[in-house]
Amino acid sequence: MGTCAGTNKDGTSCSNDAMEGSRYCHVHRGSEDRNSRAAPEHGFWTMLAGALGVIFVTYFLLRVALGL
Repeated sequence: MGTCAGTNKDGTSCSNDAMEGSRYCHVHRGSEDRNSRAAPEHGFWTMLAGALGVIFVTYFLLRVALGL
């Protein structure tokens, strides 16, 4: 475990200790995640299915509430 590899807003090197198993401290650890190209958590079809589910439930609840 060494010094953090991140940089501060003013451009100076971070002087915090790096977290175990990482090159970054607790402040800059998020920048490590942003720089990696991880797969998206949810795919397009999963998000579309969720959106359609919300639309249909809202539609049927409105029909019941309005007595149509």
